[in-house]
Amino acid sequence: MTVDRTLTTSPASEWRFGSNASTGAQPVVWDLENQEAPPPGTRVFRSERTLLVWPAWAAEIDDAHAAYAMLRSRWAATRPPIVQGQYSLGNPLLGRRTLVPRHRPNTEALQAMADTLSPRPVRLGTGWQVPVWELDIVTHCIRRGELAVVVRESAPTRSDHSGPLRRRGLDDLPLIPEILINPVCGMVGAVADQRLDWDTTAPVAGQTPVWNDGRVRPLTWSGQATSYARSRTAAMLESLERLVGARQHTGTTVLASQADLAAAGREHRVPGDFGDYGPAAYRDHMVPFCPYDLHEWVASESLRDRRAVLVPRDLAFFGQSLSTSRWAMVCSSGVATGSTREEAIAFGLMELIERDAFVNSWYARVPGRRIDVESVPGLRPLLNRASLLGHRIELLWVPSETGLPVMVAVARAASAAAVGAAAHPEPARAARGAVEEAWTYLPERVKAVEADRARCLDMRRDPELVREIDDHPLQCLLPEGAEDLDDYLGDGPTGPLDEVVTAGPLARMGASGLLEAMVDSLESIGVEPLAVRCTAPVESALGLETWSVLAPGLAPLDFGWHRQRVLTMHRPFDYARNVGSVVPDHLSNRPHPFS
Repeated sequence: MTVDRTLTTSPASEWRFGSNASTGAQPVVWDLENQEAPPPGTRVFRSERTLLVWPAWAAEIDDAHAAYAMLRSRWAATRPPIVQGQYSLGNPLLGRRTLVPRHRPNTEALQAMADTLSPRPVRLGTGWQVPVWELDIVTHCIRRGELAVVVRESAPTRSDHSGPLRRRGLDDLPLIPEILINPVCGMVGAVADQRLDWDTTAPVAGQTPVWNDGRVRPLTWSGQATSYARSRTAAMLESLERLVGARQHTGTTVLASQADLAAAGREHRVPGDFGDYGPAAYRDHMVPFCPYDLHEWVASESLRDRRAVLVPRDLAFFGQSLSTSRWAMVCSSGVATGSTREEAIAFGLMELIERDAFVNSWYARVPGRRIDVESVPGLRPLLNRASLLGHRIELLWVPSETGLPVMVAVARAASAAAVGAAAHPEPARAARGAVEEAWTYLPERVKAVEADRARCLDMRRDPELVREIDDHPLQCLLPEGAEDLDDYLGDGPTGPLDEVVTAGPLARMGASGLLEAMVDSLESIGVEPLAVRCTAPVESALGLETWSVLAPGLAPLDFGWHRQRVLTMHRPFDYARNVGSVVPDHLSNRPHPFS
């Protein structure tokens, strides 16, 4: 049996809509616990201790039912974790007797305020930007949030060959902070925290709760720059990228077995095409692939010729809840956002190439070339501060069959080290990206190691104890982890950046040309990359595109020693041979230190 299912374009499509209203009914106070669509004209909503109101015009828009679903979902996401979990399950929180009473004077005052302060509709692309006021009956505090209501999909924006790699810089992106982060109905969360305790950069971080595998999991995002303002912008962009890359917001899913797809002649890829898991992986939320089991699939497009290829949904969206058993557990690798289709896909593919090179060189012990970090332009302020703090930074060029410059950096403090990696057609950009990533996360690594040093030592003795993403960088405690890092960096001579790696033709290409060049180079080693469009309607309204790139055949970056697919693949041995290195007899048994 094969069933195609089209998703609603609402991010809250999991909420069930019902109708219990009569046309022309008077506005009512609607319980936020109610999953049913409210009667037409409803503009006041209540919970255990709050009243929410939007302007009169918001109750009359064409997408009013979708707006309520989004309000309910995003309001719940800004509540404490216990409320998030209960709303995600569709469970009532409390008996109706404890809900806020109608409070008619408060309700009328809130409605008057909403109509006075927001008398006219505000468009957001093909949708609306709806102001929502929340009154806390206990504290009598009124807060305002902005709800993005965009449900219509738009065609992808395209790049041409004459365009730049990035159409717009970070500071030029038309992000609307108030719809993304606010304490009432923020799309990605209630707040973004400034990390005042870090002594390297000025990071801003937050999290978005998503429902996955029977519980609410925090989807973390952050931005790291030398100013909190710029970090906040980067954090907001990453929050959107993570949210739409984790959960499918638009498009079609196919419910079918692999055998049914093969019988119907529908081209597809199976989990084994991306590397097999070892038996231990299936003790934790996953089952082995079976061609006769029903599974969810989504459409991808080949980057070679644009033909449609179905892929398992859990390989395309890293935080997706499934109605079937799970075949894979993946991360955000390959998910990228840009101003155009080609820009997003190019950066997603660069990330996969970077991580393939890092993972293979780590496990196959393929040597790179050491770079004098002092020779990298644009790093002088960072290096001065590192010297002041007593930190040491090292940089390594790592080979890739694609010719794309890939860099790995190690930043060391007294008790811990941090590893960063980056790829970019301009070698200096790749070098700065790797150094800045390692440098940024060093305070967090030091704090984590010093908080539980005994557990870090246990994980070094027994790799099976490395279970989650946060466990991997804890391998870099010092001095015990220094030998692994020194072995990876090698003891070869250190040279200036422009002598170790030079800018080739890729550095002069725009997004379209770079993407074609990378696809051609991957084809030469038997890899055909695929791309799944993740773009949510609200992103289209903001002029953004997000795509998830998959590259069956490249080594994946996995977390948890029991989930290391690279250890079952022949890819590390082929990689060593392709880049002219000694092919190892066996792979390293040290978990990679990346996160």
